[in-house]
Amino acid sequence: MMRFRRGFPLSVLVGALSRLAFAGAEPAVQRVTFPSPLPSGVERNDRVICWYFRPEGDGPFPGVLVLHGLGSRKAKNERKLALRLSREGMAALVMTLPYHIGRRKKGRHAWTAFLGREPEGFRRSMEQAVADARACLSWLEQRPEVDGGRLGVVGVSLGGILATIVSGLDPRVKALVIIVGGGRFGLIVRKSLLLVPYKLGLVRGRIGGVKEALSGLDPVDLAPRIVKRKVAVLMVEAERDEIIPPGSWRTLWEALGRPALLLLPGGHFSAWLNRGMVMREVVGFLRRCLVEGKPYRMGVSRLPGASASVGAVLDPERGLLPAFFLKPPWREWPLKVLPEVSVTTHGLYIGLSSGLTSPLHLGLMARALPSEWRPRFALSFRLEL
Repeated sequence: MMRFRRGFPLSVLVGALSRLAFAGAEPAVQRVTFPSPLPSGVERNDRVICWYFRPEGDGPFPGVLVLHGLGSRKAKNERKLALRLSREGMAALVMTLPYHIGRRKKGRHAWTAFLGREPEGFRRSMEQAVADARACLSWLEQRPEVDGGRLGVVGVSLGGILATIVSGLDPRVKALVIIVGGGRFGLIVRKSLLLVPYKLGLVRGRIGGVKEALSGLDPVDLAPRIVKRKVAVLMVEAERDEIIPPGSWRTLWEALGRPALLLLPGGHFSAWLNRGMVMREVVGFLRRCLVEGKPYRMGVSRLPGASASVGAVLDPERGLLPAFFLKPPWREWPLKVLPEVSVTTHGLYIGLSSGLTSPLHLGLMARALPSEWRPRFALSFRLEL
C-alpha cells in the first residue's frame, strides 16, 4: 500500500489525477490566420493571428471575440478567459491586434508601433484593428457550430475601446464587455499617464490632434447605436485609473445608458491583480446573456479587490522612503481605512492607511522585516497602478 509522508500535499495529487481524467474533455484550441481586410503595407502585420477555443459538443454555441490591450506580449489572460468561456459552452476567438505578438515587427515595441508617430498613423492602426475584428466576427458567424445570432465582444483597455467601436458599427454584436476601457480620446490624451513619455519628448511622435484624427471612431459618439439596438453591456472599471481616466469611462458609461458597472479599487492594473474575480464576473454575464438569454442585473457594484501603488513614505525617523504598496482584497472599514503591506528601502511594513486625497494617505505602520514592532504614524504619497 502506498504511504505518504506527513505534510504531503494530497490536494496536488488529486488535482493532477483529475486533470488527467478529464483531459479529453478540454476544449480544442486552434490557431487561425487570415489576411487583414485592411492591409497596412507591412507584410508581417497584415496577417491576422487568432486562437480559437471550441467547446465540446455539436452546438450551436454563442460566439465571443476577445481583444487584448495595448502592448500585450502574449495575450495570456485573454486566452485564459477564452478557455473559461469555452468551458461554459461559448466559442471564443482571441484576436491579435495590429503590430502585436506575432504581428509585431522585430526591434520595435508594440505600443509605439500601434500609436505611430503621427495621429494619422494611430487612426490607421485603429481602423485596421476594427476591420480585423469585424472579419473575426464574420469568421465566427460562418462556423457551423456557432450561432451567428448570439455574438459578443470582450475587450481589455485599448481592446475595450475597440470592442465598443466594433459594437457600435456592427449590428451582429448582442453583448459587450468593456474592461478598463473608456471614451473621449481628447480627454485620454490630456490626462493619461501612458502618453507622458510623448509629452516629455522621450518617445518620438506627435499626439496633438488625436481627437480630430480619430473623428467618427470615438466610443462615446457610437454609444447611441449600441443603446438603440439594446446590446447587453457590462463595464468593469478602476476607480482611480491613471491610464484611462475616470472622466473617460464615466462619460462612456453615461452615453451607454448607465449599464451594469463593476468598480475595482485602485488603478488600471487592478484588473490584472483581480483577474480571477473579473473573469468570473465576465463569464457569468456572457453566460446569462448569450447562453441563457436572460437579462443581467443593472446598477453599480464595488468589488472588494486588491490594489497596488507606488510612491514614497514620509517616515518621522527615517525621512522620505521610496515604497511599493499592496492592499489585500478586503472591504473598507469605517473612515475608508484598509490594511496594507508596504515594501520600502528600509524593510517590509504592515499597517493601516486611509486616503486623505487622491495621492496623499495617512497610515499607522510598523516594520515587520527586519522586525521592529513599534507602530508610528506616517504620510505617504502614491500613484495607483
